[in-house]
Amino acid sequence: MTRTPRTADAVATTLDAAAKLSPSPGYINGDDYGEWYIEAGPELLRALSQLALAHGLDTLAARLEALCHPLCMEPLDDVLTPGTMPRQWCGTSVEKEGNPCEAHVPERAAEMGRCT
Repeated sequence: MTRTPRTADAVATTLDAAAKLSPSPGYINGDDYGEWYIEAGPELLRALSQLALAHGLDTLAARLEALCHPLCMEPLDDVLTPGTMPRQWCGTSVEKEGNPCEAHVPERAAEMGRCT
């Protein structure tokens, strides 16, 4: 069976990556431990992707691999109410963290019904 060694390797890689996890302060009020989070970095996400592939979960593997790269995090909600967190995000891969994807560049703000 070729799947067993591949699964064992994927599990070992995943556990190695998971062993490096540590809590980080939240974005706001980082001294409140209730707002701390544990970031799943690219190393862990790739390991999880390989584990998903080893189990034949190709769709999950592709999603995890996509999350390894910087993403466009522009909100997709039709109405953006001030003071509330958007419920939907773009999530398209981009070259550099913090950059929008081609569909959400400032030059296209009017097409999206946003202020320019």
